Amino acid sequence: AAQIMVEAVPDDRVDQYGIAELDGPSPAPGASAPMRAVVEKPKPADAPSNLSVVGRYVLPAGIMGLLADTAPGAGGEIQLTDAIADLIARQPVEAYAMRGRTFDCGSKAGYLQAILHYAAKDPDLAEIIVGAGSSHAH
Repeated sequence: AAQIMVEAVPDDRVDQYGIAELDGPSPAPGASAPMRAVVEKPKPADAPSNLSVVGRYVLPAGIMGLLADTAPGAGGEIQLTDAIADLIARQPVEAYAMRGRTFDCGSKAGYLQAILHYAAKDPDLAEIIVGAGSSHAH
């Protein structure tokens, strides 16, 4: 089945993402569950789950034909979410619950968190990160 990677987000942030609507309960990390739809940036009260689409897909080649037939949507652009909705109507699509950690690099804070996270793991850069917390008079 086609798979779309999802990650749980706080309920008050579901309006920032495409949110998966499932046929059953949320899958455990590393597992999949059938999807019914993707709802783009729902209000928290209307969100079908708290599983955000993280932009990693395993899709069949047929998605290209669906995209070719997809009318422009949000922002006057052809939206992959709309083509995925067509795909869901034709064949199984599953939400795959990711393992690990993501960083939302669409925000300055998320981008900085990603840089600091990976810099702290690099022996040459970790010293800079640790040293940034101390103050030196010059």
